[in-house]
Amino acid sequence: MSVAKKAGQATPSKYQPRATTPDELIAGAAQLRARLTRHLDALERRDPGAVQDVAAVLRTALAHGKGDDVVRRLCRAARVPLPQVRVSQPANQSPHVLLAAGAMPVLVDDDADQVHPQLVDIDRWTRMPALVVAGGLPHRVTDWNELIGLYANTYGSHLSGTIPEVLSNASRVRSDGLDLGEYLVHCAGIIGEDALDQALDATAGHTLVVPGKRHRILNPLCQLTLGEDSDGPYFSQAVNGKYLPVGKPTDVLKLRFANYYVKVTLTLGNDGKVRGGALFSENEPDWWNA
Repeated sequence: MSVAKKAGQATPSKYQPRATTPDELIAGAAQLRARLTRHLDALERRDPGAVQDVAAVLRTALAHGKGDDVVRRLCRAARVPLPQVRVSQPANQSPHVLLAAGAMPVLVDDDADQVHPQLVDIDRWTRMPALVVAGGLPHRVTDWNELIGLYANTYGSHLSGTIPEVLSNASRVRSDGLDLGEYLVHCAGIIGEDALDQALDATAGHTLVVPGKRHRILNPLCQLTLGEDSDGPYFSQAVNGKYLPVGKPTDVLKLRFANYYVKVTLTLGNDGKVRGGALFSENEPDWWNA
């Protein structure tokens, strides 16, 4: 027979929630690392649903929230420094910007004059602007922490029924076979995999993984800005040039946004420099479906 607990009666200690032990955090982080690697492999094969799986793991590993934030919790418990990651400049927030994305992973030896890479810890990275959308909701400026949560909650384990405006706009972008939201989640997955590697190595007493020294092929595009001023539309980008074929023009981006069709074509020269530019059209051009 059950007995109702009297008002003010304390919950027996054996039923009180307990803090996660460091060993449990390490084991959980290792499981997350294995899951993230598996889902990133699936994403690179373009398996259905893989992007949502990556976002769900990233939310647990990196996003701020109860039961999440595993990388920071692990580093705090083990008293080791937060992982550092090498990224491009954050998304451009200037007044004339229509669409921008930034703070994506870059290589150690990428062209510093174009990419302007910076080394930041994982906490700072999650707070850097990832996506700027003119008139976007819920926020015009969305940082990486918010983007991971939005994508995981909208498409992943917590289906919301409506797509946030910021991702609805981004889904019109095509780059590397993914829309911009998916593309950014893939970038975040590369960052998350690197951060988990570093955190697990540090807690095991190993030398930290060198930031940016990854085994995966990075996305060519690591920053973009589409804007419009009194002179008309303009576009700028930064790329991981080493992943472009030498001497072959490559379409790295096609997008339909703010009444413009845009195509960005770049070529890696024999001198290691990336050259090219953007085409704009207000009417649907022949190259749009090519």
